[in-house]
Formats: sequence, C-alpha cells, structure tokens
Amino acid sequence: EQALPFLSRAVEINPDYLSARSRRSLVLLYLDRPKQALKDGRVVLKALPDDSDGYVRVARALNELGRREDAIILLSNANAQIGYNDYLIYWLSTLLFYEDRNAKALAQINRVVATGNADYFDYHLQSRIAIALGDINLARQANNQALALESDDIWASYYNARIMTMEGDFEQAEVEFDRAVAVGLP
Repeated sequence: EQALPFLSRAVEINPDYLSARSRRSLVLLYLDRPKQALKDGRVVLKALPDDSDGYVRVARALNELGRREDAIILLSNANAQIGYNDYLIYWLSTLLFYEDRNAKALAQINRVVATGNADYFDYHLQSRIAIALGDINLARQANNQALALESDDIWASYYNARIMTMEGDFEQAEVEFDRAVAVGLP
C-alpha cells in the first residue's frame, strides 16, 4: 500500500517508465486489484514483447480474474515466442499445478531444475507437485533442496512434515509440523 502512490506518481511523470508499471502491476495484484494490474501488465507486454515480465504480469492478473486457462495459453505461447525463461516457466508450471495438471506442471518445473539455476521457489514448487503425484522420492529430494536454500521457511517445514507422513515417519512428522507452527505456520 505504501509503494503504490510512489509507483503511480512515477508512471504519471513518465508513462513509458516500464519498470514502474511492472512493479505497480505486481503491487496491484497483492492489493487484490487484478483489473488494474492487468492494464499495467498489458502496457509492459506491448512495449517489451520479447521479455517475460509482461507475460507473467498479465498471466497472473488473468488468473486472479478467474481466467486461468487464458493465462496458461498466454504463457505457453510466450514460451514458444521468446524461448526458454526460468521465470516464465515457473509461473506456467504454477498455473498448471493450480489446475491439477500435475504431470504437465512437473515437466515444466523440471525444465528449470535441469538448468542448474533453480532457486528455493522452484524446488518448493517441484516438491509440492511431487507430493500431489505421490512421488515420495522426488518430493523428498526437492524439499531437501528447498530447505538447504531456506532452512527457516515455514512452508518448506510444513511440506517436510507431509513428506515424512508419506514416508511413514509419523512421530518425526509431528515434531516437524509443531516446529513449523511454532515459527508462524498458520
């Protein structure tokens, strides 16, 4: 909320300041104003058709407006148009996961992991998808990578507890779940 007036002022001063428009689109999404976020995202996309940022901003706004399939199509087409991009593929995988297209979601996030450039968010998503697919080994491997990058993350701890349950280690899963709750898991 505090950032929005500053971003709006920056766009008012210079309507072509695409970084400000992109950030404002993201802020508007966080403020649950997807229609406005979509407008800024479209400006960024039109000005930079070979950059992933505009595609992701538009896709996320479409998703929030209940148009997830349109968002998936947009990101799939963008992938074909601009080529491989970690950020774009992460969001494509995420939206496929939200649609319970878990095998396709996993194939996409595996592309990111295969590059060797995966970050916490990539491994966390891979772990969540693997849990949904019942792939305990991949879930464990991915979640361990996520925890190695963000050892204090409550969500990685929560999913660690879920994986322990899948592995049959109920006592340790309960300890891990309690630890996650103690540090802020809602």
